[in-house]
Amino acid sequence: MSESAAQTDSAPTSRVSIQSVTTVAVLVLAAVVILISGFLPAYQSWLADRATETLLRCCRSGDVQAAQSALADGADCNAADKQGQRAISVAIESGHEQVVELLLDAGVDPLGSGTNGPLFTAVSSGQPSCVGLLVQYGADPNSAGNRGVPPLEVAIRKGDVQSAEALIEAGADIGDSLSVTVQAADQISTEAEMTRMLLRHGAVVSQSDDGETLMEALGYSNGEVADVLIEHGVTYTVTAAIALNRIDDVRRMIQDDPSLLTSTAEDAPGGNRTGTSLLCEALVRGRREIAMWLIDAGALSDSAAVPECSLMNIAASHGDAEMVRLLLSHGLDPNEPDESGLAALPWASGPDRAGVIEALIEGGADVNGLLPTGGPLLLRAARQRDLELVNLLLAHGADPTIADPITGNLAVDLARWSHYHGEPAHPEIVQVLEDSMKQRGAAISEP
Repeated sequence: MSESAAQTDSAPTSRVSIQSVTTVAVLVLAAVVILISGFLPAYQSWLADRATETLLRCCRSGDVQAAQSALADGADCNAADKQGQRAISVAIESGHEQVVELLLDAGVDPLGSGTNGPLFTAVSSGQPSCVGLLVQYGADPNSAGNRGVPPLEVAIRKGDVQSAEALIEAGADIGDSLSVTVQAADQISTEAEMTRMLLRHGAVVSQSDDGETLMEALGYSNGEVADVLIEHGVTYTVTAAIALNRIDDVRRMIQDDPSLLTSTAEDAPGGNRTGTSLLCEALVRGRREIAMWLIDAGALSDSAAVPECSLMNIAASHGDAEMVRLLLSHGLDPNEPDESGLAALPWASGPDRAGVIEALIEGGADVNGLLPTGGPLLLRAARQRDLELVNLLLAHGADPTIADPITGNLAVDLARWSHYHGEPAHPEIVQVLEDSMKQRGAAISEP
């Protein structure tokens, strides 16, 4: 075969080979494209998930550069960790302000929702710098959470002065925040500083009488807040001086205006215990030295205000035998009942209960007087399994043969019964009462 003929025969074969290779290449390329198109989204999702995990770690660590890279790699700025805590909340609680700003720039909603919103997180975790930042990005300082409590009240109740001030400077409504501070004062250690800050920003002391807010503070036993209010110019009354236990101020005020001594606490500006005398105010608050001075100054004179509280009962309940004797020496009746119908004797308590009971009985208290619930005090002592009181009453003339006028039960019956209010029988009290009954010649019934 000639050379030209051979070339002519090989040409179709070469063309076929080239076409086959091309076809295979196209098929392979198509397969690759199909594989890539199916794998790429999954790969991109995997990268984004890794970036999100990195972002969450950065929210805890505060690594700003790594957080920026994670966001650039597709991290979800609104992602939450395994506990359901959002990235911005993690960054806020960790105090990483720059990371918080990165997240806000990336599109995180500064308003959030309810008590889990970023602003409430910042206030609850005590991050005042984040509070200011969130407000700059549009968070509402007056928004109320799911419980209807505004962020300012949350900050006040936590004692976070800086966060509270940041909210006020951002436009939070002060409203009755001063009252909230007064009420929360026993739970926080910054009550005085908080009060000063609120007053500096224009908090209203009271709608009517500024003395009312002062007495509210004293009602919560908060002397430091009261001092701040007084420094601010709130009316300082003799009632407030009593509550603050400042006897020198009480003396000075009454010496300047003697009519205060014979007035009621209601008459004195800022009074909060309607219709009571200053002496009653002092006794109720346990201001013993002031009470003594008021009595010496004439608080129990004929011209003094008639107390609406039972001075004797209050002294007895405080276990103050000396005060009881002093009141008796001024003619107070130990058998005068209070609003509940009780005279002083049932109120006797405290470490010197025995001394109070002795003073009252020596002063004419009826040891066998009937209580509003029925029967004398001895029955109640037996029912309550109070052996000390039973012995005290018997030693001062209590009669164990007096029965409850309603049920007919004696004190010894109540001491015997094991089912009464679930209390077991008290053999020792039973024995004491039976011995006393025998001494009186009374018949003792079998249990």
